[in-house]
Amino acid sequence: MNRRQTTPAALVAEGASKAYADLVALAPLDLSIASGQRVALVGHNGSGKSTFLRLATGLLDLTAGEIRVVGHPVGSAEARAATAFVPDSPVLYDDLSVREHLAYIASLHGVDASEEQVDELIAVVGLAHRADDLPARFSRGLRQKAAIAVGLVRPFELLDPADHARQLEAVSGASQRLRGRVARAIFRTDCAVLNFAGLTTP
Repeated sequence: MNRRQTTPAALVAEGASKAYADLVALAPLDLSIASGQRVALVGHNGSGKSTFLRLATGLLDLTAGEIRVVGHPVGSAEARAATAFVPDSPVLYDDLSVREHLAYIASLHGVDASEEQVDELIAVVGLAHRADDLPARFSRGLRQKAAIAVGLVRPFELLDPADHARQLEAVSGASQRLRGRVARAIFRTDCAVLNFAGLTTP
């Protein structure tokens, strides 16, 4: 008898925690995010939201518990290949233009992106006029736009934008049509999106 094959969840955390000596940055957390789900971690400053995002991308090591991305241990080559992380403070190459960034990242992930496709994505984030410039010379807002394009040019099962609202705001200078295309690219139905939102005390 054939058993129905199930697709692994985009992300599963079981007892995931992080501590620095006596300081608990993240208490044990259990979480499962299915493909297509959009999940926001909501909490006050210091509640562990950003810590968990960095654990989920493999940027921090777990103290205890485990995290799996599409069935693979976080930090493994398979998990990293399935995760697109768009950091709040983008880290970009000093000697590559925006266009060269996208072409390079696409090639690293086996994406056969044509010059027209790369230029279209650059236009979508509102950087068509700066496509051949170095992001090292950009303002913070322009660097965030470049980071969004870099995050979207590659295939992913889990999108982890460190500050989703701010990064969507980074394309506010583009037309409404272009902003809509960026949002549709981010909110694909075949991937999961993990984000966080802070709380302020009245």
